Amino acid sequence: MPRLISQIGSERATSGAGNKVVTHEGRTHVVWQDVTGEGYFNRVCTFDRDTGECLGPFTLNQGRDNHARPIITVDHEGYLQAVMSGHNSPVTYRRSVRPNDASEWTEGEPAGSGTYPVVVCGLDDALFLTVRSSNRWDGVDFYSKDKGEAWRERGKLIKRREDYTGYGAFQTGMAIGADGVIHLVVDFYEGIGIRDLRGLHQAVCYMCSRDGGETWERADGTRVELPARPEQLDILVRSEEDERHEPMPRPEVLSQGCIVVSSEGPHILYVSHLDEPGEIVYARLDAQGVWQRESIDAGFPDHRPTGCRGAFSVDEAGTLYALLEFQPLGRGWNDGKPTRGLNWETEDKRLVWLTLQDGDWKSQLALPQDTVFNEANLERPTGANTIPAGQFPPFVFFDGESRYPDKEAGEVINNRVFFSP
Repeated sequence: MPRLISQIGSERATSGAGNKVVTHEGRTHVVWQDVTGEGYFNRVCTFDRDTGECLGPFTLNQGRDNHARPIITVDHEGYLQAVMSGHNSPVTYRRSVRPNDASEWTEGEPAGSGTYPVVVCGLDDALFLTVRSSNRWDGVDFYSKDKGEAWRERGKLIKRREDYTGYGAFQTGMAIGADGVIHLVVDFYEGIGIRDLRGLHQAVCYMCSRDGGETWERADGTRVELPARPEQLDILVRSEEDERHEPMPRPEVLSQGCIVVSSEGPHILYVSHLDEPGEIVYARLDAQGVWQRESIDAGFPDHRPTGCRGAFSVDEAGTLYALLEFQPLGRGWNDGKPTRGLNWETEDKRLVWLTLQDGDWKSQLALPQDTVFNEANLERPTGANTIPAGQFPPFVFFDGESRYPDKEAGEVINNRVFFSP
């Protein structure tokens, strides 16, 4: 059963592509964002898997707004590594003072600048970080931190097209294989305007690095010149430039960071609304290094997912897990495309497990059908943490509203935050 960990979660308490749950040597550490009249606060708590005891919560820092949320990983000595987002502003990093203990942390230090961070820990405990650029959304910036060293800026991985001067959202996901290769998936969402002409171009793309981020290449080994555009990358899916179905439209193709690595190589999950509402697509490399795509039938014909953020993981045996939020078709959809109004709908949603084992996808409800939930985010391997074979990954979510508060009226939206072990 899910356990209540906060009654003052923010309207984006568990949102984001970055990892929010890590398990190490019998302890599971969970991060989320709270809000009070004094502002937004990033928290962490710890569950002892043997006793069921909950330690905390402990405060990591105060964020500037509801975008300044926390993510977490763990290194191979057991030290917890937390990154707190900015919002086109500095990103903060802290490390636990003791291994596998979230009660005390080093002083915060800058780890770059931007929004929507994603962090992974390498085999040698180097940290790798991507953020959307704070320079008016013009791409994805890359940072790294060698063990015991300071953070350093590594340059821009992805750039916005020069004639697209408007809003850009470049959500990324990273995963590191047993050979140390960094695998990266990125969503392009860019356009001319901030409202009416945004999202004119969208794509889901892949590249990897075999030398700790010094150079990058496609799956077939072709060198990628940085900062990259889709034409240089492996393009998994791409939309046509077209008039959008509403102002400030939701993405029509999106992976939202869903990438994992097993002994068979990288696996990517994405959602496409191009051919049908909420098509779930699983992509993997075959023996020749060519991407193969499979459309998944989840068995919920009257409900479809709008996205897949924080939704993809793998266990030690190579079983794949997807945790998707299914919305009822009808209200909030426009010609098979999700509208922004669905961002705030909670009625009749389904939280569904999809599991791939021995070549077959199976589905089941993750929460009772009448449960109110938003922004479920499950544990995935991002460092020394792994998911035991045959065990569903733990996840965190919040209930209630996810709309923006009325700042002029001083409104504070509080939601309950739950951890499902």
